[in-house]
Amino acid sequence: MQRRIALARQVEDMPAVGQALENGTIGFESAMLVLRVAGKGRKKRELARQWVERASVRTAKHLREEVEVVESAVRLTLSDEDLEPPGAKAIDKHVKFRASWRGLLYG
Repeated sequence: MQRRIALARQVEDMPAVGQALENGTIGFESAMLVLRVAGKGRKKRELARQWVERASVRTAKHLREEVEVVESAVRLTLSDEDLEPPGAKAIDKHVKFRASWRGLLYG
């Protein structure tokens, strides 16, 4: 229930997320991920629109991986300029890298 209340509050700042959720373009989990990443940027509405577009063609699992990659990049560069959705090649390369790294660490 608390997550839904938080979502309702954040959607006021990023109407593209609310509209996509209302019309079924994205689900609750994807909306929360979009709000999480877009809410960190200075251009919230534009970032939200871009991420909604990305979320509409990705599964929640893949979207979560992409959000984590972008958040990692932001932490490394200390710049919110990198919050835009990444290109497919960059994401696929990073996800494969993370999977191979996990394989080395955890067997």
